[in-house]
Amino acid sequence: MSHKGEQNLFFLNLPDARKLCSVTLSLLFGQDDGELRNTQVKSCRELLSLYPDILASPALESFEEITVIMAITFFKTGIIQAYTQRHGLQMGAPQRVLPSTLQVCLSYTLTVKLAPNWNKVGQFLVAGMDFLSYSGKLNAVATQLSVSESQLCLSVEADAVRLPPATLEDFDIADNVIRRFHSSRDTVIHSFSLPSNWCYILPSMKRGQIISISHQIPAECPFQSYADIRKHWSSLYGYQLPLVDEQDVVYCSVYFKLVGERLFTYPLCCIRAEPIQRFPRFDLQGALSSFMLDLRGKLQSVCGFPIRMTSKPCYYTTSLSTPGSQGPCSRPVNLTTRSACRPVLTQLPPGIPRNAPFASQPDGRSVGAQYGGGGAASQAPLANAAPASRPVPAPGSAHKIVPIFRNKALDRHVNVTKILAERRQQRREEGGQPPAGSDGPAPGPASSSKRKQEARLGAGQSQPGPASHPGVENPSCQQGHYSQGIGRDLEPRESVPQSPAIRTEIPALIPSSVGGDWFQSKPKKAKVSVAEVDVEHYARSHQLSKINAASLQAWLRGRGVPVRSKDKKEELVAKVMHCLSEP
Repeated sequence: MSHKGEQNLFFLNLPDARKLCSVTLSLLFGQDDGELRNTQVKSCRELLSLYPDILASPALESFEEITVIMAITFFKTGIIQAYTQRHGLQMGAPQRVLPSTLQVCLSYTLTVKLAPNWNKVGQFLVAGMDFLSYSGKLNAVATQLSVSESQLCLSVEADAVRLPPATLEDFDIADNVIRRFHSSRDTVIHSFSLPSNWCYILPSMKRGQIISISHQIPAECPFQSYADIRKHWSSLYGYQLPLVDEQDVVYCSVYFKLVGERLFTYPLCCIRAEPIQRFPRFDLQGALSSFMLDLRGKLQSVCGFPIRMTSKPCYYTTSLSTPGSQGPCSRPVNLTTRSACRPVLTQLPPGIPRNAPFASQPDGRSVGAQYGGGGAASQAPLANAAPASRPVPAPGSAHKIVPIFRNKALDRHVNVTKILAERRQQRREEGGQPPAGSDGPAPGPASSSKRKQEARLGAGQSQPGPASHPGVENPSCQQGHYSQGIGRDLEPRESVPQSPAIRTEIPALIPSSVGGDWFQSKPKKAKVSVAEVDVEHYARSHQLSKINAASLQAWLRGRGVPVRSKDKKEELVAKVMHCLSEP
């Protein structure tokens, strides 16, 4: 069962990059890749334990380099130069600190400093020094860092995970083979006795195949005892392996397809039969609070400069909360993403008369804004829509707000004066002279239908303006608008029929899921093709820049590494190299 938790965002101020510098420390050659990688990681962790005012990380693109970030004042003291001389390292010239370099070094430094209270397992940091021997649910967090020139955004997602220790029964070994193995220390379980030999190796949770299981350390293993292995895992990963008697330790020889014929030796406590399991919980606040407490204790300064961290988390949101919905225990509203929704006017702003016309101006602003109405609602533009739009009633109001939409396809002018004169002449011929100061008899059922018929005067002409203003041309009609007012005494008018030539010029309109708005359809962007490439081959050749971002994202997702669609290509390359560098 999987569960997608909520991302809690914390922000930290970072020291001025102009006060920092980065150097590259190079190891001596002459070792194979495995030993060189171990020496690289151990030297980096030793640097971080000796000098708390630096940030460091193993280089992602090579096994013989370490990137170190420090204050310029610390570099001038000569301490780091003395360390490199004692250990036979070579130091490059100091360089300007880039945000990408700072992000990599800060992420690795935090992982080192939080161990063994929080241990790296795949993409998670799992709580507890004894998590290797615990089979129940464990608190865990998934973190992501995003660094700018002066600020760090830390995304923390709290989870409950389960990582039970592996047993021999998990690999479908026959019962008589297991009994014989426990009865004699010389017994070895070979691959032909392992029907299910796939396993997952800590801390990276990479998949491998068990070739053999024994009580004795295999001959190809560089360590002589379980105590040496415990020391190695502590200095390399910060893990505290269970304290077990030498005679009770079970060793597994594991084969990795990408590495080749070389076998690696792991204690059974560092192997899992299944990937990490995530479980939903009702309250993950305890895990988040515990992690942030440890983080603030370990991260009080960066390169010797004090920092400030936000005390309350921010959250991604796509909607606004009303003041009444926020109780005393509710989380603060933080807008960290822009909403694609536009504000909708649900009531008239203060100061606007009820009978004021509500029309859309050519620049998209509402006429209601001219009356001094405040707030975003009074500035909300009206979208272009089909001519026969229905009036939208405002919730909780007895009055109807009928928006006016502009038809861009009709651009012909209407002579309202001429239409009114023709109507008066027609009424004189039918019923005699109307009273002075009146355009005709009071509107009734017959006259209403007659006015609708009279509105269709001339081919292609628009509707006449209101009859209460004779002799004045309607500006909205001149601009091709379809005018409707606010009030129950005005009935909606029919739309003018369009000729086929005009219809072909109208863009395709798609109704939104909310209703009331119409949006112009746009062609979709072509998707970036995801090519099946050998990412490991390109990484060994230092040619990852030739692979497109979509292929890198697909490769990382296939290995459980969290990526975002907006990640830059250099960030994806860094994640690929970091993933390949893990054992």
